[in-house]
Amino acid sequence: MAQPQDNNIGTTLLILSWVGFAVSTPVVILRFWVAVMMVKRRLAVHDWMILLSVVFNFVSCVLITFAVHWGLGRHEIFLSYTQAFHATKYTTFLEPVIITAPMFGRISFACFLLGILGPRDIWFRWSLWAVIAIQLLQDAAIIIELFTQCGTHTNALWDPHINPADFCIPLTLQTVLAYLSSAFNSISDLWLSALPAVMIRSLSMAKSTKIALAAVLCLSLFAFAASIVKTVENANLSAVGDFTYNVTKLEIWIIVEINIVILTASAPTIRPFFVRSKRGTGSGYYDVEASGRRGLTNRSQNLALQSNSNYSESNRNKHGKVLPVQNGGSEEYILRTADKSDITRTTDVQIYYE
Repeated sequence: MAQPQDNNIGTTLLILSWVGFAVSTPVVILRFWVAVMMVKRRLAVHDWMILLSVVFNFVSCVLITFAVHWGLGRHEIFLSYTQAFHATKYTTFLEPVIITAPMFGRISFACFLLGILGPRDIWFRWSLWAVIAIQLLQDAAIIIELFTQCGTHTNALWDPHINPADFCIPLTLQTVLAYLSSAFNSISDLWLSALPAVMIRSLSMAKSTKIALAAVLCLSLFAFAASIVKTVENANLSAVGDFTYNVTKLEIWIIVEINIVILTASAPTIRPFFVRSKRGTGSGYYDVEASGRRGLTNRSQNLALQSNSNYSESNRNKHGKVLPVQNGGSEEYILRTADKSDITRTTDVQIYYE
């Protein structure tokens, strides 16, 4: 077999990781600014989860920097013993970090959706709790397996002079676990995209608003695509040898996945910023977490509501007081019909759920 060229795809991984961090982190900062300064709500569980995802994303960038410095991304035959040792060691400690970062991102988005679902959406709520639970269990299992697969000979994971076959579980089992993890992450991303689409379908709002809202909430499809590619790249790890090169191609897609998950989980929460920038300060904002706790039963109040309401002089009684609007059993307000002789004012009202 011909000797491969001394290519270094580690540079691609390094640039991609820091660029991804530089793009996704300001979005999360904006998310917190919108929550505290614009919506003026208390930070919720989904906010802290996405913050953990950003922290682990930063740690992954640091570890990738050290690993690439020592030779990650190059073919192992071109590395000295010291280079291979340190590159593989940093990569080993990188693995749990890049597993945990997207996990917290998915949990954040699932918690966000839980906050805007009504109490009657029991099936949807249970499905989201299942996604959260399985994410935690499967990722914890993979991390534990990573550092226990060689028993007490942990250094066999990164020392080129030690044959892993002498102390570690078969590589085939590790590959199967990686496939299962990638497959479930793909299913989770697909479901986190499909569920908002189902929710939006029943909303009472303009079609253009529905499309815009669906486009924002269904960004998990991009994470789904990255997860599919990552599943395919897992096959390279079944090849014995050349770990420093083969694992880099997988990690490139994991880094893409991490940043897409962070952006996806944060995009719906920063919409008030762009709406306010476009319309000025006249738009109102609503605490989606508080609305969920108060037990809304209609999903049309949980995400966004756009309606045209007619106010007329006939809605006032003889004392000049506004007559109360009756709630006819649904979450929609039924307004009195104004007479043609009345003076009518039409007001566009938008309520955005952060």
